[in-house]
Amino acid sequence: MSTKFKIDTENRTVFVKRNGLISPGEPTDAMQKITIDSDFKNINKLLSDLSKSDLSAISNEEWSRHAEFCKKIFKNLTAVAIVAPTDHSFGISRWFELSSGLENVMVFRDIKDALKWIEANNLPEDFNNFS
Repeated sequence: MSTKFKIDTENRTVFVKRNGLISPGEPTDAMQKITIDSDFKNINKLLSDLSKSDLSAISNEEWSRHAEFCKKIFKNLTAVAIVAPTDHSFGISRWFELSSGLENVMVFRDIKDALKWIEANNLPEDFNNFS
């Protein structure tokens, strides 16, 4: 799986990093793994970094199903930031934001802006080594 995550219990934030080609089924499978982690129940913010990911293998239908799945999970979070610097990932992420119907999701091109929006001081120490 090309998706890694770290739950920061102190700051009640989960950090997700997707790298390389993201396979069909992986977006939702990864979110399911995150949500069954025992520490997730205390989380209120999420940052998902798509900076080094290729989302081209995921169909529009799958993105729709993923948005519906995440709508149930994200409704209890105060902030969900998606970092999508490329035009392709930004477009998909904005579509995801709108189709989820959630007001707590925001898409950013720059990770610093995303961190500011979720009120996080910085990334986990080993975040850039997630691969």
